[in-house]
Amino acid sequence: MTIYFAGEFGKKRRGCCFSQVFSVAANLLGGYCADRFGRKRMMVLSAAGQGLSFFILGIAQ
Repeated sequence: MTIYFAGEFGKKRRGCCFSQVFSVAANLLGGYCADRFGRKRMMVLSAAGQGLSFFILGIAQ
């Protein structure tokens, strides 16, 4: 994915926008949800979401 985004958006733009900003936001949201709903439930939901995302990316190509 990193190589794809670097090719689409350019190396500087991809590195700045996607990597750092998304990482901070996802970690804060994930920590809050794990505290509120339970760590195991969030791990299962995130694994299912990751699998669904890869499936959609595979179909899109």
